[in-house]
Order: sequence, then structure tokens, then C-alpha cells
Amino acid sequence: MNFWLPHLVPGARHRLSSSDEISQFLGLVSPFALQARQRWQRKGKVMKRRRKILAILMTALGMAVMAAPSAAATAPSGDTAWVLRTQYLKSNPQGGERACTKFRRISLDSGNYNWGLRIGGRQWVTRVIFLGAGWYQWRSCLIPQKNDYIHISSLGPEDPGRKAATTDRTAVVNPSGTYTWGSFLTPRS
Repeated sequence: MNFWLPHLVPGARHRLSSSDEISQFLGLVSPFALQARQRWQRKGKVMKRRRKILAILMTALGMAVMAAPSAAATAPSGDTAWVLRTQYLKSNPQGGERACTKFRRISLDSGNYNWGLRIGGRQWVTRVIFLGAGWYQWRSCLIPQKNDYIHISSLGPEDPGRKAATTDRTAVVNPSGTYTWGSFLTPRS
């Protein structure tokens, strides 16, 4: 905002570019008060910037904690493999879009495996399966139904001569909240 004040000083034109300069020119504010006010405004901007940075960092930290598997998700033995996802799940869903983990490419040795599902702190071995040695594409999905979820896990062998396998069960979530869910494979001894 610019003001031309030619009538204040005869024969001179003064260009004032801010309300602070106008106030100082008119004698309404002393130069010391003006400097103090400008310092206070700069400090306020710095504090606002610091609060924004802190909010961003706290959000990123919270997302990292939610995305990482909880302590309960750690494998009971070093040989257990997991495919997991963390997200908000509604208690008593009334249908909706399915949610899936990302595909995991996994190399397995030939043998029998306990194949199971988990939601939160609960997990179930839903199938004992023999798998041939090779590479597999693995993922789990939750499909909201009326008042519960259908939890499905699939293993697709990359060898075209083998058939894909699935395991599933219904699961109830109570209360609504953020849960880590997915599937696990543990070699049987």
C-alpha cells in the first residue's frame, strides 16, 4: 500500500510504503516502538514456522510408527515370513471396498508350512500346506461384509506348472481402530 502525502510538507512529495512508515511519519509511533513491533512480528513468524516443522515431524513419526509392524508382529521364530498392512478398520462394517497388502515376492524351500492370518494381536493357523521350492507372489486381502470381514491370503507360484493356493476365514474387529493385519508362513519341523 503506497500513500502520497504532498500536502504535509510544502514543496516535498513523500512516498510511504507501509502503515508503519505512515504511523511513524505522522508521529503516532516512535521509532523504538516501531522497531520493537517489527522484532515481535519476525519472532512470531519464526515461531509459526517452528510449529509447522514440529507438526510435520510429529505426523511423519506417527505414520512411521503406524506403518511399522508392532512388537506383536515379530515372528516367533526367525523363519516366519510375514505380509502385513496397518490401517484403520471399522467395527461392524456394512460392506465396502476390499483392502489388500502389497504383493510380496518370496522364495520358499520345499516343505510343509503353517499358513495363517492375523488381525491385531490375534492370529490363527488356517492351513497346513506343502509348497514346492521356488518363487511365489503372496498377498492378503480384507473384504468388509455385513458386521465382519472375510480375510483371504493367496500364494501364486511363478512356475506355471503349479496351482495357486488360498486360505481364508471370517474375522470380527472390535473396537474400531488401527490394526496391523496380514498373513504368515512358518516352516513346520
